Amino acid sequence: MPPGGWGSSARKSGPGRSAPGPRTSTSCGNDKGGMIGLRFFQLPNGATLSYAEYGTAEGRPVLLFHGLVGSICSEGMEEQLQGLPLRVIALARPGYGASDYFDMDCIADWGRLLDGFFEHLNIQRCDIVGISAGAPYAYSLAALYPDRIDTLYIHSGMPAVCLPNVLVQYPS
Repeated sequence: MPPGGWGSSARKSGPGRSAPGPRTSTSCGNDKGGMIGLRFFQLPNGATLSYAEYGTAEGRPVLLFHGLVGSICSEGMEEQLQGLPLRVIALARPGYGASDYFDMDCIADWGRLLDGFFEHLNIQRCDIVGISAGAPYAYSLAALYPDRIDTLYIHSGMPAVCLPNVLVQYPS
């Protein structure tokens, strides 16, 4: 852990961060080809979560969790999603993009923190896509909200490295 611990619910200035202030919908990239906009949501712990919406507001909702080096503003995403009957909501995980970094005791905390996010976006049911390091975040939501999640898609997802059969694959 770095000196002073990992993050807090307070916003930080620095690369990829803005100073504290009012949160408004802004652009994340070139804002063409179906991007609805960059938005913000305050979590129950006081931290700010940023997210971008792509596709059409009337489309089937899909929550997207990016990988380790991914972003909610990935180049080409607008063009790839243009014309699909989807409302893709890409969430910036803690410490990525404009989302605050904050501590969690376990990955299940993520799902509990997002409980109000469904209501905020008026989502009754949705699909989830977890890419690489985003997979545990997707697993958390699917496990906690089976009545809201129709299908969970994992692409190159991280395995549960605590399991003995996975640990043996890693050299000492």
